[in-house]
Amino acid sequence: MTDRGSLVGTLERLAARLGSLSLHLAGPEAEARRTAARRLAGDYLAPRLASRRGPLVVAVVGPSGSGKSTLVNSLAGDEVSAAGLLRPTTRHPVVWGGDVLPGTVDRLLGRLGGRLVDSGPRPPEGIVLVDTPPPGAGPAAAETVAAADVCIVVVTGLRYADVVAWDLIRAAADRRLPTTYVLNRLPEAPAAQRPIVEDFTERLAGEGLVGTRGTEPVIVVSEGPAGPSGLPGEWVSGIRKDLEALGGAEQRAQVLRRVTGASLVRLRSLLDSVRSDVIDEAVERHRLVDPARLAYRAAADQLAADITSGDLAELAGDPEAMAADLAAVVTRRAGKAARAAAASWEAGETGKALLSASPGLWSHGPGAVSQARDRCVEWYRGLEEEAAAVTGRWFRRRRARTLARALAAGALDPARRPGGRIARRLDRMPGALPEARLELIAALREVLELDSGRFLAVTGTGSPSGILERVSVDLGEGAG
Repeated sequence: MTDRGSLVGTLERLAARLGSLSLHLAGPEAEARRTAARRLAGDYLAPRLASRRGPLVVAVVGPSGSGKSTLVNSLAGDEVSAAGLLRPTTRHPVVWGGDVLPGTVDRLLGRLGGRLVDSGPRPPEGIVLVDTPPPGAGPAAAETVAAADVCIVVVTGLRYADVVAWDLIRAAADRRLPTTYVLNRLPEAPAAQRPIVEDFTERLAGEGLVGTRGTEPVIVVSEGPAGPSGLPGEWVSGIRKDLEALGGAEQRAQVLRRVTGASLVRLRSLLDSVRSDVIDEAVERHRLVDPARLAYRAAADQLAADITSGDLAELAGDPEAMAADLAAVVTRRAGKAARAAAASWEAGETGKALLSASPGLWSHGPGAVSQARDRCVEWYRGLEEEAAAVTGRWFRRRRARTLARALAAGALDPARRPGGRIARRLDRMPGALPEARLELIAALREVLELDSGRFLAVTGTGSPSGILERVSVDLGEGAG
C-alpha cells in the first residue's frame, strides 16, 4: 500500500501536471474530465488525506428558495447564514466551523471566496457545514459538493423534481458521499406529506440512490414560522443527531475511508480517460497541423524553385529595394499558404473554433514583412563580408560593394555572367554563387516556417508519450 505522505505528494504533483495540460482539441468533454481529475486530486484528495483527522465537511445544497440557510440557522439556533425572500439570498459559500478547518475548505474559500463563521454557536463536534448558493448562481454548489465529505440535499415539496436538484444529487452519488435528503417546507398534515415523500423516495430508488421505498426514509421538515435563528430546534433535531453521530471519531474515520477510497477509484478511472484523451488530442493536432505545414512547405518549395530558375532575377539591384521586394514576395506566398491552411481547418468543427478565436490565421502574420526584410538584409551583409575578404582590405569598400551586388545578382539570376574584374574576383570564390543562393533560400524558408508556427501555437505542443508519462502515477490500492 502506498505511504500516505508519499500519496499526498504524488496527488499534488499530479494536480499540477493536470493543471498545465490542455485537451482543448480533444473536445469539451475531455477538458471536463481533465478538470475533474485535477480538482479531485488537488482540491479534495491531497488536502483531505493530509488532514484526515480534521472534521467532516458537510455541503448543504439545493435549489434557490429551498431553505438551505434557514436549515443551517435552525441547526445553529442562531443567524449563521443570512436568510430572506431575495433570491438567491446566499451568493457565496458560508462556512460554519470551529477552530480547525480541513485543507479542502481552505482551498474552497480560496477559489470561490465566501465567509467563515467561527464564533458564537459551534456546529456538532467533528463537523463543518457549508451553506452554498443555488446551482444557477455559479459553480459554488457543484464545487462545494466536489470538496465535501458528506452532503445534505435540501428540496421543497413544490420543487423536488427540479433538474438542478437532481444534478446535485447525482454529483454527490458519483462521489459516494453519505447523503441526507431533506424535504423542506412541507405541509404539517401527515396526509399531505405522504404522497410527496413517497414520490420523492421512489425517484431516488429509481436512480439507485436509496433502497426500496420506506427502507431509507427522507427527512421531512414542515413549513413553519422562521425567525433569524431559523425554525424551532426540535423541528431539526433529527438532522442534528445524524450530524453528531457522523462527527464521532470512529464514524468520521469510517466515512473518510469510504469517501477517499471511492475518490481514488474515481481518479484512476478519470486518469484512464485522460490518457485516452491525450492520444485523441495528439491525433487531432496532427490532423490540423499537417495541412498547415504542407501549405507552407509548398510555398517554400515554389519560392526556392523561382529563385533557382531565375524567375526573381528582376529583383536584383539596390540592396534596400531588393530586400523590400523579396520581403513582399515572401509575405504574399505566406498569405497564400495561410489561406490554404485556414480553409482546410474550416472544414472541421475544431479547426473552425480555432479560426474563430484567431481570425488572423487567414492571412500572413503581422511580423512577416519585417522578418523577411531583416533576413534579406542579414543575407546581403553576409555577402558584403565575403566580398570584403576577397578584395583584401576593408577600406576598399567600393570594390566590396560591387562584388557583393554581383553575388546577390548571381544568386537571383543563375544565367548572369559578369565579366572583367568582377569575373576574376568571383573566380577566386569558387562555389560562392550557388552557396549564396542556398543561403537566401534557407533564410526565406525560415521566414515561412516562423509564419506557419502561428498554426502550431494555437493547437499547442507536446509529445504524447511525455504527457502520458506525466499523468501515469502510482496511486496505491486506496487511501488506507
